[in-house]
Amino acid sequence: MNMNSSYKLVIFSGLSLTLGLAIFALAGYLEQPGAWERNGFGWINHPQGWALLDSIAILFRTPGTWLPLYALLLLWVFRTNVERPFNLILVLVVSVALSDQVSSSLIKPLVQRDRPCRHPLTAAECQIRVTCGSGYGFASSHAANHFALAWALGWALRSRWGKAGLWIGSLWAGLVCIAQIRVGVHFPGDVLVGALIGLFCASVALLFRREV
Repeated sequence: MNMNSSYKLVIFSGLSLTLGLAIFALAGYLEQPGAWERNGFGWINHPQGWALLDSIAILFRTPGTWLPLYALLLLWVFRTNVERPFNLILVLVVSVALSDQVSSSLIKPLVQRDRPCRHPLTAAECQIRVTCGSGYGFASSHAANHFALAWALGWALRSRWGKAGLWIGSLWAGLVCIAQIRVGVHFPGDVLVGALIGLFCASVALLFRREV
């Protein structure tokens, strides 16, 4: 990935995130989830009697599932002939650290939008399948962090994996996002903006792949 492509990705992802936040702000979605969010949340969260699906959703969002997976991935990086493996680890750490701070320490305290499991418009009908969690829901840190890691790794190793790494990583992160909605802790808009945050932070971190 050359520097021109790196900067283009930063600009594209930054504009996408800015546009997404602007649309949410102008539509009033930062204060209240829109009808499309509430309907989408209900469609994913409300159906009952799917015990296996619920177990899978809980499994997908549990650190005990994805931490070992990511540890094995890092082990693979060191055991194969990946160019500058320590630099790649730095890129991944920076991408996740940035996404976590932007979502948790910047946007959540500024927006202060409740999670669906405690929001007055949805709490009564919300099917809570895990602990509701403390803090606010917009934007989803799970979505931001998983997409940041998926895109940083996929882009950094694009010469080896082609687009397959990006597709597989995005699919994995997307399933985590759907799981967050299914268990009742996030609206669709939370994970959508979280994904945009992840993409932007990954693109910024990827600058270190060339600069360091």
